[in-house]
Amino acid sequence: MRRIWQALMIGLARRDGLTRFIQSWRATSNLAKRYVAGQTTAQATQRALQLRDSTGLRASLFFLGEYVTDPDIIAQTVVRKIEAGAALAAAGLDVHVLVDSTQIGQMIDAATAKKMPPPSPRPGRRDEKPDEQSIVTRSSRGIDV
Repeated sequence: MRRIWQALMIGLARRDGLTRFIQSWRATSNLAKRYVAGQTTAQATQRALQLRDSTGLRASLFFLGEYVTDPDIIAQTVVRKIEAGAALAAAGLDVHVLVDSTQIGQMIDAATAKKMPPPSPRPGRRDEKPDEQSIVTRSSRGIDV
């Protein structure tokens, strides 16, 4: 049953017209504003800084876009994840990079996912060594959040 639900949701998410409607619908766009820190790394980094500085809260940022089959989007995703880690580290924020295998080519085949370069370790704090940088991976069958 879970696989049927997942396949249905992925199919609906891939419909451009439906995606545009949901993203522009007032009810869903207002809900998204509460939980989406921004459309760019700079916006999300700025929001994470605001939360930390005003309330002491730490943020977890998620790069959305799973179940990708377009090689160009896969390559862009890898670059953007690396850039996001660097931006968070440069801002003095905690860095935690989750790499969902379906974002980096697993939907095409395992060999494509394995060809993607791993993000370069970068210190999240000045006192950390690069080899202490945390890069977390999970399979597409991993825990759903």
